[in-house]
Amino acid sequence: MFKQVGPPLFIDIKKEILNQFLVLSLTFCLIGFLIHLVYANFSSIFKEKMLAGNNFSKLNKVSGCIFFLLAVLLITQ
Repeated sequence: MFKQVGPPLFIDIKKEILNQFLVLSLTFCLIGFLIHLVYANFSSIFKEKMLAGNNFSKLNKVSGCIFFLLAVLLITQ
């Protein structure tokens, strides 16, 4: 379906491969780090909002209802 005749289009075979590999690897690592940083930030914000008031008990009730419905669906199949 997808034929690859040569190296990927973003690799220039006339230039040194090691430098291109390092740039691609560092870019991949940086993007992964930034994504995990955003996840950690959102989870911190979510934790603060859940601990305020009775939001956690609402979440427990909703998740309990979902598990109960899943159990009923599993039994009926």
